Amino acid sequence: IFSRISNLVTVRSDVFTAYILVRIGTDGPQKRVIAILDRSDVYSGKDKVRLVALHYVPDPR
Repeated sequence: IFSRISNLVTVRSDVFTAYILVRIGTDGPQKRVIAILDRSDVYSGKDKVRLVALHYVPDPR
């Protein structure tokens, strides 16, 4: 199976998903966000990562 899909997938990717949790204090309010980031046009320290998508995740409580 791997030999058939090895040319379709790679571990070298410039697109990442970040799951971000921000909490104020120990028991304070919190916000969850999923962000998709694309760094395919980043070649130097001056270039910026592109934010592809940002989705707020509802509180599970």
